Amino acid sequence: MNINVLKVQILMGKRGITINQLAEKCQVSRQTISNITAKRSCNPITAYKIAVALVWMWKILYQSKIREERMGEAKYYVDLPEFTGRNVPISEIAKAIGKDAQYVRVGLQQGILKFGYAMKLENSSEFNYYCPDRKVWEETGYFRKEKCPV
Repeated sequence: MNINVLKVQILMGKRGITINQLAEKCQVSRQTISNITAKRSCNPITAYKIAVALVWMWKILYQSKIREERMGEAKYYVDLPEFTGRNVPISEIAKAIGKDAQYVRVGLQQGILKFGYAMKLENSSEFNYYCPDRKVWEETGYFRKEKCPV
């Protein structure tokens, strides 16, 4: 299973977790975590352990505490944010992920960051950026309902 290593590293940084601490929380070796970050893949069970350790269950960041059990199955109900499709400013995203705005711009231009689009204007060297709130939330876990004063 392929995992988004950038997202894992961002979440580790936000939570101040080292590779050793993540390995301990996931009950795997430090070498396993290092191999995952290098190869960008792992088995689904390890991916789930990493997600739980970082409190990021794939796209279930806003998970409710409501849980139902039927016939041995656990069902989780998810409270998703109210997405409006607003264009999240680059400066707001940069502040949220702890990076420089230029880092975000270049990452979008090169297709490395997947939470938005960089469109080059015709006959110009300038780019326009569109980062919809839903994609930003799915890739980084950041969501703000209205515009952030930056």
